[in-house]
Amino acid sequence: MCAGKVLLLTFSLNYYCKNVSGVDDLEDAIDIELSKDKYPEVVEHIEEAISKGQPEILTIDRDGAKLNRKESLKGIKKVQGLDLDEYPPAMFKEGGLGASVKAISSFDNRGSGSTIGNLLRKYADGTKVRIRQIK
Repeated sequence: MCAGKVLLLTFSLNYYCKNVSGVDDLEDAIDIELSKDKYPEVVEHIEEAISKGQPEILTIDRDGAKLNRKESLKGIKKVQGLDLDEYPPAMFKEGGLGASVKAISSFDNRGSGSTIGNLLRKYADGTKVRIRQIK
């Protein structure tokens, strides 16, 4: 599959070829998957945000999450009965000021946030991530 290279597998069974010298052939990001059936509003928000210029590749930065959330939600009014979803999420370096914010159901927002957090628990800050949708 990757002649003369080291094969790196991600938990989503996607592969990336990386030269032994450390030079990437493809973006060095892990893929995590969110179910469009389970979290339709979040997946739609991610797709909309990326189509409007938000980054697809994100960098884990847990220490910056509190400030990112504060900056991304600054001046945005809460909507009764809904949560404010951010893309990129606050736990990523690319989140914060300028993030796309959309009012969605709390089930979608909190469930997907928990899912993302659990999937990324074993990865260090600085890890590159791509959120993909599955049916």
